[in-house]
Amino acid sequence: MSAPQRRGQLRLALHSASTRLPGPHRRPAQETGIHEATALLETADEHDLVVEVLEELLRSGTADEARLAATLAYEAHYGTEALIEGWERADLPDRERQILASRIGVRIVGGECPYHPALREAEPVDAFLAAFILFDHAWFLDSLPQLFTDDPREAALRFWYGMVHLNEAEADAVLAEIAAKGALSDAHLQGFWKHVNASKANRAFDKRPGGVRWRA
Repeated sequence: MSAPQRRGQLRLALHSASTRLPGPHRRPAQETGIHEATALLETADEHDLVVEVLEELLRSGTADEARLAATLAYEAHYGTEALIEGWERADLPDRERQILASRIGVRIVGGECPYHPALREAEPVDAFLAAFILFDHAWFLDSLPQLFTDDPREAALRFWYGMVHLNEAEADAVLAEIAAKGALSDAHLQGFWKHVNASKANRAFDKRPGGVRWRA
């Protein structure tokens, strides 16, 4: 079978899988689509071709096809442009857009994708918080009340999402800077410290060597 023929077969199989995704109006028997697509990805000799087809679905497929592709963004290493085009789709549900935003945020932090100040207006904030801390630091410190909600518990969880992409020295430094700003409540800061201390105990910080990157 030629490569174009196999690509066509895979596209049909992934389209079929996209019609059986979990959802409020779908029966349990129709929730097998993700498992079917994952099985195709796990076929070693066809993995790269499956990823290529999923990228096409993410960029220009139907809403359900794009949703399927976005759901698999942790298993399939998509190109950055495909991630961004999928994230910008208006027909993608919030959950799947958040998955793609998280992958884009990780690429930015890892230096695989440039940071752009336009992300200041992006949602969800959690996905780009580490990028703000590292590459837009002055704006981050000036924007604490808008970046962190009035709810200390929710704010602490958001802080954790950004903090886990920092090294330990950076986590300590940014928390000291946040405290010095005086823009957030004691309850917020207590929740932030709790996550930092727990991450230290679990050695959950980024293992990247070096000091505080925004001071370099």
